[in-house]
Amino acid sequence: MNKTMKRIIYTSALAVAFAVTAITGARAQVQQLKTSYFMEGSLPRYEMNAALTPQNSYFRFGFGGIGFGLNNRFTSVDKMLYPLANGKMGTFMHPSVDASDFLGSLTKQPNLGIGFNYNLFGFGRYATDSKYFWSVDFNVRAEMDAVLPGALFGVMKDLGNKAYPAGKLGVDMMLFSELALGFSMPMPWENIVVGGRVKFLMGHAQATAQFSDLTIDLSGDDAMTTSVRGDFRASVPGFSSKVDVGESGIIDDMFELKEDLMVGNVGDVLRGYGAAIDLGAELKLFDDRFKVSLGVNDLGFIAWNGRGATQAEIDELRAEYRGFDTAEDEVDFGTPDDMTGTVTGAGYNSRLSTTLNVGAEYTFLDNMLGVGVLSHTRFGRIITRSDLTITGTVRPAKWFTAAISQTVTRNRFGALGLALNFHPRGFNFFVGADYLPANWARIEGIPLPRSGKSMNFYTGISFGLGGRSKPW
Repeated sequence: MNKTMKRIIYTSALAVAFAVTAITGARAQVQQLKTSYFMEGSLPRYEMNAALTPQNSYFRFGFGGIGFGLNNRFTSVDKMLYPLANGKMGTFMHPSVDASDFLGSLTKQPNLGIGFNYNLFGFGRYATDSKYFWSVDFNVRAEMDAVLPGALFGVMKDLGNKAYPAGKLGVDMMLFSELALGFSMPMPWENIVVGGRVKFLMGHAQATAQFSDLTIDLSGDDAMTTSVRGDFRASVPGFSSKVDVGESGIIDDMFELKEDLMVGNVGDVLRGYGAAIDLGAELKLFDDRFKVSLGVNDLGFIAWNGRGATQAEIDELRAEYRGFDTAEDEVDFGTPDDMTGTVTGAGYNSRLSTTLNVGAEYTFLDNMLGVGVLSHTRFGRIITRSDLTITGTVRPAKWFTAAISQTVTRNRFGALGLALNFHPRGFNFFVGADYLPANWARIEGIPLPRSGKSMNFYTGISFGLGGRSKPW
């Protein structure tokens, strides 16, 4: 392997590593803000548990709720930078950085996640003649998970003329919108409140790929060759399956890109339909000072139609990368006709990523102060994540609530979370984050959280509809 090829691989490795770290300099459970769970009056907690209704009726439109989360169980910036003998900082690729020290700092199963939720409109109201609450909300949601082979970073650090078995690789994403109809009420004995939501789902895009036996071979003549096997399915606007499997099993032209991508074609944007339910309950004891609650969200699926859908069982996929052709100023990826397996264009079903929230809170001084513990688990399609959040909540007035939190993941404490909610009867403003990095690093002038791995942010404004306040 000549110096030019090594330089290209080193540069590519650094670019990928820092891009992943910059994009995922945070860790969150998609769009659910755990710090808000015990904040009475806030709408984010109602989205986590259908029984935890807000204090007043509400109406929201446009800026009603925006949640964004990045989940990183991979590494942090301080694990990518190391002090050098000359007093400067160097990357993990510097020869003076021991490979075992760097690889030992990585998570055994690195995984990344991104989630986004946008409330387009919604309203909820307490009935004037009886004790129940009903709501209607329309949300647009996106989520992505990736499971990375930890050995991939061993390839970057220990670069040589040989083959590297890297292990498993998985990527999953989904974009959909939902119309949610909610109903909550206390049971006859009134110390138990139950709630639920029925969701009608419209799927816009979905793709899942799970690969095993990933191998990276650098022993070729100035080339990097990868091979992998696994399965793949997708339904993405603008793409259609155009499959040609020859007698030898070689797959050609799996996808065809449409030139009129998403232009005047509603049927291409609405690629699937489905349904889901949310269930929630809260038990109040000791004159409402001790509360235990449970919420299950997104029990459901989306059926993706066969128009444009692709499913593939890949026996072997080989790809070759030779680097840049300086004469033509382009990248040479080698021959593309080296994938064998079976492909169909049939539709398929995919479940939603279900979340489970179990919380307990004890309040003091006539509900002015509270200490709560929340167990949060997200059952993704390719990865399951769980953590524990300890929250302190203060309610100095009926119209204001604040909370501070600390999340424990894999027996390690995370950064602090902070949330504020102003909720007088006619107006509700919420802003909060689950992770607030304490120290930062600047790379090429860009500030990045130095030791923090995660971030989860939510904000929104809603307005009162009048009528009665929460009657239970």
